[in-house]
Amino acid sequence: MADVGKQPWYGVAAILSLGLVVSALIGGRALEKMRSVTDGVTVKGVAEKEITADLATWRGQITHRATDLAVGYNELQKQFATIINFLLQ
Repeated sequence: MADVGKQPWYGVAAILSLGLVVSALIGGRALEKMRSVTDGVTVKGVAEKEITADLATWRGQITHRATDLAVGYNELQKQFATIINFLLQ
């Protein structure tokens, strides 16, 4: 009678190793395909047209230090008006 506990498990190890290699190849190719989709730009035809933008969103901040609240508020209003006039020109 053969003693099963003493038999080498090389066959099982070889199958598991082969499965690991195959799954690594499949995973590597899938990652390569995913990256290649975002790497390039595909252009189908060319068209040129000038477009005038009619909307812009700009953020800014105006600061002023003053010892009196009313004086500081008036200075901020003057600076705000100056900036708006500059942007509208």
